[in-house]
Amino acid sequence: FRRVLFRSSYTKQLDIKRSFVKDALMRIGKIDVEVLNTIESLEQLFYRKHIKLKIQNSQIGYVRHSLKGIISIKKCLIFDSDTSTIINDLKLLINLFIGIDELHIFQENKNSYVIYANAYKKFNKELGNLIIKQITSIKGVIVKHNNNYKYYGDCELNNVVDNIKLVYSPLVFMQANKKQSQNIIYKILELAALNNCKNIIDLYCGIGVSSLFLRKAGYNVVAIELNPHAILYAQKNALINNITGISWHAMDAENFTSLDLSNFDTDTIIINPPRIGMSKTLISKLLSLKVKNIFYISCMPSTLARDLKLLGTNYTINYVQPYDMFPQTTHVETLVYLRLNYD
Repeated sequence: FRRVLFRSSYTKQLDIKRSFVKDALMRIGKIDVEVLNTIESLEQLFYRKHIKLKIQNSQIGYVRHSLKGIISIKKCLIFDSDTSTIINDLKLLINLFIGIDELHIFQENKNSYVIYANAYKKFNKELGNLIIKQITSIKGVIVKHNNNYKYYGDCELNNVVDNIKLVYSPLVFMQANKKQSQNIIYKILELAALNNCKNIIDLYCGIGVSSLFLRKAGYNVVAIELNPHAILYAQKNALINNITGISWHAMDAENFTSLDLSNFDTDTIIINPPRIGMSKTLISKLLSLKVKNIFYISCMPSTLARDLKLLGTNYTINYVQPYDMFPQTTHVETLVYLRLNYD
């Protein structure tokens, strides 16, 4: 099916992705609601800033769909247009990757990359220095081994979403398609203004992108993120952009109700969970809290439908908008706006 999607016209791909969302809501959530046409990506190729490659039998490439072996590649059409250069440069160093089974390539710009490598056994302790010396476009390397990290060079990446400057590293999540991410944030800001949102809790805030936009627009924000590396970068990004007043917390989203928010008067919650969606515990807490507005950003239609079905006891879905965050793939991002039912 993935091959069929890639060979389809882009308009057809957008229709298929809308159908993924519509079908999941009907089949899993028993929810019959209008699903808007998928928002297209301005870039259908070369839009990603990060790819993950496997190393096996002296080859570097992608895992086969059958999960048996890998496909050695020279270029990736959804990554940087100069993919062939960086991948082929790494292939020339294949003898250095003893003990390494996975490489993540993060692009900062056309001439700057950071590598994150996973070591499954003992590896060359000079690996990072050797890579940086041999490939001048690689400015930093991180090697993970037994949950420990070894850093070489400059491992921080810089990016800009609209006019918000961002610093992050391979140890945190950063959306692959920043222009579509920006579109989603703009829509949330639009809907928040129309629905008189004021005090917002941003669950799964990551490195703070949405929180920074919300605060800059004048909203009061409490931001929650489990990854301690991400929350540190979120705080750093707030300083870089001279944005103050956000309350940052490194904690599991499930535990946000343990915070003293008695003076915050929460009226809106933004949820942007990983593919597994929300836990039943978190959903139960949201239902008990009964905030007026929920924005749910999902990268997995099936778990989105499951969670919306449960939230449906207290909330009505007012808006469902798919976004093509990942052209040429089967993945689709969806923004849902829910409004509290009043007795």
